[in-house]
Amino acid sequence: MENENYTEITTNNENFTEETDNNKSELGEFKDTAAIFGMTESELFDEYKEYKALKLFKRTACDLTCITGDGELFDKLDEIVKLKIGKIIVLPQYVKKVNEKLRGKDVEIIGAICFPYGEEIPYINAKSAKKVVLAGADRVLAPVGASAIKRGNTDLIRKQFKKILNAVKDKEVCALLECNVLTKAELERTVKLLKEVGIKSFCSGSGFFKPSEEFSDVVDLRSSGGTKANVFGYADNTEEIGVLGLYKVSDVVITKKAVEIARYIRQKLNI
Repeated sequence: MENENYTEITTNNENFTEETDNNKSELGEFKDTAAIFGMTESELFDEYKEYKALKLFKRTACDLTCITGDGELFDKLDEIVKLKIGKIIVLPQYVKKVNEKLRGKDVEIIGAICFPYGEEIPYINAKSAKKVVLAGADRVLAPVGASAIKRGNTDLIRKQFKKILNAVKDKEVCALLECNVLTKAELERTVKLLKEVGIKSFCSGSGFFKPSEEFSDVVDLRSSGGTKANVFGYADNTEEIGVLGLYKVSDVVITKKAVEIARYIRQKLNI
């Protein structure tokens, strides 16, 4: 028994020594890197934190679909530009104004058509998609009608998204699926159909239905879409720290609290 304990202690000490040596090596590299760029270690670390934070902000889309007045909208846009948030989602009637306001600001404009339910006939969806693209949208967010999925009306969904893709030409279309009201089989079947049509991006919801616990809706969407799918995960108005977990399973996080999240990250990182 004593020998076993000794062996365990010795092994732990060896592991600790190895880990310490690795840390020393990494610290040495960090010092060397700072010296190469003529910076202090603190300056280099702050720059690294800023770089990582900005990458996260680029993967954030601020949902502005509930804003109804120009004044409130423009105030929000000023904050989004200042914080370098990468994307916004707006209703069709605001796309042109937003495009003019954000020209040259490196913010992707996503036009949400037939939002949030997407139960319109294919002609209406395609017309709305073309309209927002002509107004300046970089991407179109198009809901898939949950009732059509429930009824198994695959022909309607196929026709709808073919028309949308034809209408927007080279612009990206993101298909919005209310994952929480669909069974896993319905979700997998619909994603497969949409991928066959040519859709590459998928959104987990509109925010009108409560997201699932621990983002299982987004995990299911990721599983259905495969590794090549671009997944937009929707976060409701949970605490900022809770929303951060969604970045682990999403390519883009959509939230109404994008500004608050960006401020929270900056405060925590002290940048």
